[in-house]
Amino acid sequence: MGFLRIFNHGVPFHLMKSMLDAVRGFHEQPQELKKAWKVTSEYKKYMQQLKETLLELLSEGLGLRRDYLARIGCMKGAHIAFHYYPSSPQSELTIGASSHTDASFLTVLLESYIGLQIVSNDKFKSVNHRVLARSVGPRTSVPCFFVPAAAVRDKPYGAAEQLVSAENPAIYKATSIRQYFPYYRSNGRDGRLVLPHFKI
Repeated sequence: MGFLRIFNHGVPFHLMKSMLDAVRGFHEQPQELKKAWKVTSEYKKYMQQLKETLLELLSEGLGLRRDYLARIGCMKGAHIAFHYYPSSPQSELTIGASSHTDASFLTVLLESYIGLQIVSNDKFKSVNHRVLARSVGPRTSVPCFFVPAAAVRDKPYGAAEQLVSAENPAIYKATSIRQYFPYYRSNGRDGRLVLPHFKI
């Protein structure tokens, strides 16, 4: 599946614009002012609402019960990052982040311009991507990473039973977050894919 653009998602435009302005403003202010900056919780509240909707839609898209992904708890936790890449006069030579896939079950990305792979048994795939600097101005993005809660880090996640059959066997072994993240941290950089390590 990779990247997709979502419209009519319920996150107000003014809030998205305010979030991008706040991130850009944070990165462009003097260091001493950055120490006192706090992120509004309103944006995270909307991300949680969007997550609930996406969990239902993705479950249905896989042909599963509408509450399947919510029930298995694969996206209970959320982490928001605030990225800022200044403009570069030679944008084609400047990389903001090297090639990678995200380690989260799902990432919702708000940007300033226009893991779910195991459970879906490869129906939804994480895309290898990177960040390029732009020459026309800074690039600001706010990814929200949805991950399992810390309390279930030992719970194994594997292909949904309803998606596995003799004709369509499981592709990946059931893997816990405790097993996955350390391997991702040491091997998931510079375009190296980590999921093949967990194939059956």
